[in-house]
Amino acid sequence: MNFDFKKIGQQYFDEVVESVKPMEKVDALHFICSTEYMGENPTVFQSCAIKTYYGLWLAYPPTQEESALLNLMWDKWHIAIDVNTDKRFKRNVYALGRRSTKSSLLSFFATVSMYELITLGNPQQYYGIRDRHPIYVTHVAAAGDQAEAVFTLSNSNIRSTDFFAPYIDFDKDNSTELRLFTPVDKLENDEIRSRNDLLPRVGSTKEPRRPGTLNIQSVTTSSKTKRGNAIYLLMLSEFAHFERAKFDPTKSEEQLVSENPRSDYAITKALIPSVQDFGDEGRVIMESSVVEKAGEFYHYYCMAGGMEQENFEGIEPEEGFSLFQLATWEARPTITRESLELEFRSDPAGCNAEYGSHFKNPSGQFISEEVINSIPQPNILLSRDNIGGRRRFIIALDPGGKAKKKKADTYAISWGHAEEEFSTKKVTYWIDGMHGFNSTQKNVGMGKYETVQVDPSIVLDFLFKLVDDLGGRNYILEIVFDQFESMSPVHTLQASGLPAVETTFTNPYKAEMYGNFLSEAQLGNVKMYGVDDGGWINLWKTEMKYLQEDHAGGVVYYHHPSTGPVQTDDFADSNASLIHRLVLRMNPTKESVKQAHRDGLSGQFRRKTVMPIKGPTGWGGKTKIRDIR
Repeated sequence: MNFDFKKIGQQYFDEVVESVKPMEKVDALHFICSTEYMGENPTVFQSCAIKTYYGLWLAYPPTQEESALLNLMWDKWHIAIDVNTDKRFKRNVYALGRRSTKSSLLSFFATVSMYELITLGNPQQYYGIRDRHPIYVTHVAAAGDQAEAVFTLSNSNIRSTDFFAPYIDFDKDNSTELRLFTPVDKLENDEIRSRNDLLPRVGSTKEPRRPGTLNIQSVTTSSKTKRGNAIYLLMLSEFAHFERAKFDPTKSEEQLVSENPRSDYAITKALIPSVQDFGDEGRVIMESSVVEKAGEFYHYYCMAGGMEQENFEGIEPEEGFSLFQLATWEARPTITRESLELEFRSDPAGCNAEYGSHFKNPSGQFISEEVINSIPQPNILLSRDNIGGRRRFIIALDPGGKAKKKKADTYAISWGHAEEEFSTKKVTYWIDGMHGFNSTQKNVGMGKYETVQVDPSIVLDFLFKLVDDLGGRNYILEIVFDQFESMSPVHTLQASGLPAVETTFTNPYKAEMYGNFLSEAQLGNVKMYGVDDGGWINLWKTEMKYLQEDHAGGVVYYHHPSTGPVQTDDFADSNASLIHRLVLRMNPTKESVKQAHRDGLSGQFRRKTVMPIKGPTGWGGKTKIRDIR
């Protein structure tokens, strides 16, 4: 009688697999700290992060040092860590200064994850995953040295911990990946070995050993990341430094991802869904030193309730998010703030982000967030009237972009006036109001869209009504357009007797325009209405904070970003143009007067004294002023 040893063995093995039960296990902090296991001594920050990540505060109440750090996080960063819960979080965001021991912390999490999976006995069965389906702990970094650093630490942890010795699969052992067996994997290989031992020594093909199904790997964003991997823990390292996606509303998510599969957006779309196989136990860690307020890391930081976002007081963190934010010297006191003084002196803005963990505004090198936020005046309403008929206005317009595939622009309109105090000769430039007309998206079929620009006739109707509200044509000094597609509306306005002109937003002109705006703003001379009923103020502030300044060949270039969530500068341009033209009215140059004559604006530079008026000026106080006439 011939026996099918393989079939009989497989039946026996299936029975053994069914009998595999989870092992008794210790908690993560015990595993990391006990000499029986890893024998590590975490820093105060690391122990707080470990207790929060694994929900261990009830089991290990905060020490005096941990309490001090938690209090600091609340006092400085407005981050509240609940020590009265054993809750664990699916999304964990760490905004930390450089050299804050982030890599070693990630290696702790990776090592404990392997321990947790092994102690389940048969993790695939436990999580309802197909038999022998590989399970990953994946670390992703933008640069190869960052990827290898975390993997090297994790690999060292595993090799130096006796618990893992029977489970290491040495057939997959290189500088970026290590494979381990589950207890079921080991049983299966034991059974294969037994079956092979029953085979004749000659003339038979032995069954190959099965590889381990637990994988710990570090990859770079340039590597192909496979959708469909079952990822138990995903770690995105120095996430703020990943490439940025070029967002375009005319493109599908699939197109955005395929256009740049290395971008932060593409990586999250490809890999974060892979943790869903593990339900609430699938985790994502995003850690980085910070850069500017852009990209996916900042997006998730805001979702976690980070304070360095607009109106954060009214924002509740998304469910399932935890957040740590600390400067280098707070997370790692052995590196003091004083020891970094030389670096701070050489690059204060950069170090304030890299070490201080404060997000930069992209425009922070040439205009601070404080200056931008100080321009809108609280409780001042948008004004489109002319109190006492004593003001003369300039209206500035930016028609927005033309490209059919470009992110939808806004046809931006700003209007304002200048006031000078007699006693101090101080000039204040007021942005009295703003309005925008949004372009729309047209479906042209085959999943494609085009941007439909704003109808100029709608803008003209708005302008004629605005001029009437401001007192009529005698109170309008200029209506100044960016030259882009403005010939027709300019001619229409001129035919109606209004002083409409075109300017060409060349790089030299924009450099002069923003130069005047920025210098007056830094001096506190630019003010704006502050009640943002239309949402235009918030849009302007955002555009200003993301405005780019580049230098090349002696020319300064101002422009919107080409990537990220903010790719417009319409209100930034219209307001800079408005203030620039007002400055030229108050401080005319020989060239500006010549240009005014060429534009048919001669006789418009006289400044006439206005007698003191009784009662409020409309801006909340009494003052002796003179307006440009």
